[in-house]
Amino acid sequence: MKHVCVMTSVHPPFDVRIFHKECKAFVRSGYAVTLIAPTHEDVTVDGVNIKAIRQSRRRLTRVLGATQRVYREAIRVKADIYHFHDPELIPVGLLLRICGRTVVYDVHEDVPAQILSKHWIPKPLRRLLSILSRLVERLVARHFSAIVAANEDIAEHFRNLNQRTIIVHNYPMLQEFPQPPVHISRSESPQLIANFGGISILRAAPVLIDALALLPANISARMALAGTAESEVLHQQLRRRPGWDRVDYHGQIDRPQMLQLLAVASVAIVVYSPAPNHLSVRSNRLFEALAAGVPVIVSNFPQWQDFVEQHGCGVTVDPTDPMSIAAAIEYLCSHDEERLALGRRGRAIAEGRFNWRVEESKLLELYGTLGAS
Repeated sequence: MKHVCVMTSVHPPFDVRIFHKECKAFVRSGYAVTLIAPTHEDVTVDGVNIKAIRQSRRRLTRVLGATQRVYREAIRVKADIYHFHDPELIPVGLLLRICGRTVVYDVHEDVPAQILSKHWIPKPLRRLLSILSRLVERLVARHFSAIVAANEDIAEHFRNLNQRTIIVHNYPMLQEFPQPPVHISRSESPQLIANFGGISILRAAPVLIDALALLPANISARMALAGTAESEVLHQQLRRRPGWDRVDYHGQIDRPQMLQLLAVASVAIVVYSPAPNHLSVRSNRLFEALAAGVPVIVSNFPQWQDFVEQHGCGVTVDPTDPMSIAAAIEYLCSHDEERLALGRRGRAIAEGRFNWRVEESKLLELYGTLGAS
C-alpha cells in the first residue's frame, strides 16, 4: 500500500477539495493517506489520518511558523508521495524533492493575478509582487514531480515548465445533490436568491445590496447571504442601505447548511467584481448551483458569458451596475418556466461533464504514473 501525505497550512482539515474530494479518492483507491492541516488535534476520519499543526492568526507568523511545522510533520510521515496545496509551502515541496521524494503541487489559484487584487498589500507593491510570484513559479515548477491545476488558465502557465501538468477541476460531487431538483418550478413567494460570496467588495456585495433595493414591490425575493465579512465597517455600511431589508445574513456556514439553502433556492448569484483573477470560469459556487439545478446570475466577463450562453444555464449581468442585476433577478423570479428550463439544463451538464467523478479519474490516473520521480 502506497502512502500519500497531503499538506496544507491554510485550508481547514475538512476542506471540500482537499479532504472530501482528493483525500477520500486516494483512500478509495487503496492508498494510506495522511493529511497535515491546521486544526486542534490528531484524528482519523473516513480513513484519513489527520495530523494537526498549530496556525497563527497573523499572516507573517503563519507563513513562517506553519511552513516549518508542516515540514517537520512531513518528514516524520515518510510517505511515498507528498501532495501540497498552498504556494507558501513551495519551500517544503522543494526540500522534500531535494530529499528524493515524489512531490505534487496542487495549484488552486492564479496567485500572481490574485495578488493584484489583495487589499492588504499596498497598491504600489502589488505589480512587483505579482511579477516576482510568477518568476518563482517558473523557477520551481520544473522541479516538482507533477502539477495539478484547478483550471485551464492555471495549467497554461505550467505546461511548458512541467510535462506532468494536468487539470483537475473542482467540480461538485453529485452524491451531494442526489435528486433532480423541483424547487425552481415553485411560483410562491418569497423566492430565495442564494449568494455564498459573503460581504466583500471583490464579490460585488455593495452593488448586489443596491440591486435589491431596485426590485419592484411585486417581486418579494429575499437574498440568503452567507460567508464572512471582509470588514465589520463594510458590514455596517451595507446594513444601513435600503436593499438590506431583503437580506437574510447567515454569516459563515458549514457545508450542510449551504446545501440546505441551495435546495430551496430559486436562483444563485455568482457575481464577481472586475479583477484579473475573476475573469476565467472556475467558481465552486457556480458548478454547485448547476448540480443543484439552480439557474445562475453571473458577471458578464467574456468567458463567463460564453459559458452560460453555450449551456443555457443562467443569465449575465454587469457586476458594477445595480440596475442590470435587479433586472436579471426580476426576470428570473417572474418567469417560472424559463427559470425551470435553465435549472434543468444546468443539472444536465453537471451530470454529464461538470462533476467530481470525471475529475477524480484524471487525478488517480496521474497517481498511477508516479514513481520515485
